[in-house]
Amino acid sequence: QRTPSHRAHHHSHSREGGRHGGTATPHRAGEPLGISPERIYFPLPLDKFIMNTVLARNTTESFLAFKVKATAPTRYAVKPRLGVLGPAERAEIHITLRPTPEDPNTLKDKFLIQYFVLTPEEQEFYLRTGDLRALWQAQREVSAAVKIRCRFRANLPPNFVVRSAAEVAAAEAEDDD
Repeated sequence: QRTPSHRAHHHSHSREGGRHGGTATPHRAGEPLGISPERIYFPLPLDKFIMNTVLARNTTESFLAFKVKATAPTRYAVKPRLGVLGPAERAEIHITLRPTPEDPNTLKDKFLIQYFVLTPEEQEFYLRTGDLRALWQAQREVSAAVKIRCRFRANLPPNFVVRSAAEVAAAEAEDDD
């Protein structure tokens, strides 16, 4: 199923356009992992914690594992960094920029969300052990990925809501299940 010939060299792709922002996958028809938005915004100045929420959606009938990688991992807190989605399940990924003295014009930060569809054996192992790290360590190469680009600007696009850490904490305290 996952053979070396399906390896996608995501570093060589710099297509700005395209619905999926990046890497070719063996099954292109509908991306197994749906991510929205594929562009996140951080309002200037970058002197506070700023959180974006990305929605990850498993569009398959199988279990799917994902891992979030950042070009600048120390600049961001990502929760969860690893996860598994059941069939048709959705999850929120919170990407929080830490206050940074960097010049926003020089930042070209991106996130790569790698994923793979679990085999029945991997699914059984995961449901039995919950060991996500072992699943990822067993993967020789994961070529499927979705890219998220970061934009830093004074004016946010219409309808784009970014919440501060304080607002997020307040909201989470309210809807604690």
